[in-house]
Amino acid sequence: MPTNQIARRIIIGSLDEAECPRVNLIHRTDHILTPRVSFTAVVSLKHSIEFVEDGPPEGAFTKKERSQNMSKSAAALVRASLVSAPLTARESGVDPSAGSAHVRRSIRNRCLRTRSKSAIALLIVALTAPLSAQWLNHPTAGIPRTPDGRPNLAAPAPRTPDAKPDLSGLWNKISPTYARNIAADLKPGDIQPWAEALLQQRIENLGRDYMNVLCVPLGPSYVTNADSGGAEQIKIVQTPGLILILNPDLTYRQIFTDGRTLEATPNPSWMGYSVGRWDGDTLVVDSFGFNDRTWLDHDGHPHTEALRMTERYRRTNFGNLDIDVTLSDPAIYTKPWTVKVRAEIAADTEMIEWVCNEKGSELQHWVGKASDEAKSAIKVAPAVLAKYVGTYEEQPKFWRQLPRVVEIMVSGDKLYANMDGRGKVELLAKSETEFSGLYGLGVEFSKSDSGPAAQLFVKHVSGNYRFARRK
Repeated sequence: MPTNQIARRIIIGSLDEAECPRVNLIHRTDHILTPRVSFTAVVSLKHSIEFVEDGPPEGAFTKKERSQNMSKSAAALVRASLVSAPLTARESGVDPSAGSAHVRRSIRNRCLRTRSKSAIALLIVALTAPLSAQWLNHPTAGIPRTPDGRPNLAAPAPRTPDAKPDLSGLWNKISPTYARNIAADLKPGDIQPWAEALLQQRIENLGRDYMNVLCVPLGPSYVTNADSGGAEQIKIVQTPGLILILNPDLTYRQIFTDGRTLEATPNPSWMGYSVGRWDGDTLVVDSFGFNDRTWLDHDGHPHTEALRMTERYRRTNFGNLDIDVTLSDPAIYTKPWTVKVRAEIAADTEMIEWVCNEKGSELQHWVGKASDEAKSAIKVAPAVLAKYVGTYEEQPKFWRQLPRVVEIMVSGDKLYANMDGRGKVELLAKSETEFSGLYGLGVEFSKSDSGPAAQLFVKHVSGNYRFARRK
C-alpha cells in the first residue's frame, strides 16, 4: 500500500439483519474520518466496512486537480473491486461515475435492501468535499452561550418584536416512539379492523410502499418523522404573517398566521393546509386537506382525507421545543388522540439537502417478506431465554441524540422486545445469542454461563450499539 494511503476496518455485524438508520452514512463516519479527508472509499462485504483515504497530502494539488484525481481514483477502485465482487456495477445499484449525492442515496437504498436473509456484498464510493464547505461546523451567530462558548440551551426563549415567542431556528426532532408507531398509546379496538389489516400488510411487505421508498412527501407524519432522509431536522422561519418549516428533503410547510381560516373542502394535497394562532406563548396550528396516499408513521398506520391535525408548539427555553400533536380521523380511529414530541436546537451546524429520486427507482431489488425470517429461526431453551429478560439502556455513542431503551420479555418459549415503547415484537433466534426481528434490526446478547446477560447489542448497518442492563 502506498505511504499516502491509509485503510481502516470496522466490524459492524451481519448486514442481513440490519436496517439502514436512514441517516446519511457519510455523516455518520465523521467520528472516524477527519474533516479534511479528500477521498473516501467504503467497501462493505458482509461483516466489515473498510474506509480508505487515498491521494496526495492536502495542498499538493489545486482544488480542481484534487477533484479530478479523486474521481479517477474512485472509478478505478470500483472497477477493480467489482472484478471479484458477486455483483456487477449495474446489479449493485451504484454508479462509479455518479456524483456523491447519488452515492448517498445508493448507500441508503442498499442498506434497506439488506433485510432479506441472504447477505449481499455492497460496494460504495463516496466523493466528499471538505466538511467545512457544507457549514457543518459553522458557528450560529447571535445565540446565548455559556462562559466556555457552548450554546446555552437553558437561556430564556427569544421573542419577536411583537413579544411573541420566536420559534425560528434549526431543530433536531426527537420522537423515538411515535415516528415508528403513531398509535402506540391506542388500544386494539381503537382502530378499524380493515385499517389494522392494512397496517399488518405493510409491515409484512417490509415497507415497500413507504413514502421515502416511493420518493413522495411524508405528509402529516413530518410532525414526528421530521424528514424522509432520516436527518430528523427541521428549520423554522418565523415571520409576522407566515411561518415556514423547511425539511432537508426539500419539502416545506406553510403555516399562515395572518388570520385566515381553513377551507371546508380544500383540494387534497401531500402537505395539507395549515393555519396558526397564538394562545398565550403557545402556537396552535390546525391542519386539514391531506390526501390519503401517505402513512401516519413508519409502521404504516393509514389515514383518510378526513384527517385533521392540531399541533401546539411551546418553546420552553432557548434550546427546547415541546410539541403536542392531536390527530382525529373518525373513519379509521374511534377517538382523537395526542402524542408528545420534542425538539432540541441544533446550534453551530446547518442542514444538508437530501434528494430521494436522483436516479430513478430501484424497487426491483426490494424483495422478500417480513415473515421470511421465521423460516430459518431455531428454538432456544426457555432457561436460556430467561437470562435475557430485563430492561437495557443504550450506552454512548448513541445512534440518535438520546439513549434508547429496550425491554426484553418472555412469553412461553418466545422472546419479545419493546424499544422506546414502539410496541412488542417477537425476536427470532438465529443462535442462542443472536436474534432478528427488532423492527428490522438484529439483537445479540452477551453470553453468560450463570446469571442474567449483562448487555446486548442492537445491530445497525452503521455499527453495533451497546445496551447495558439496568440495575
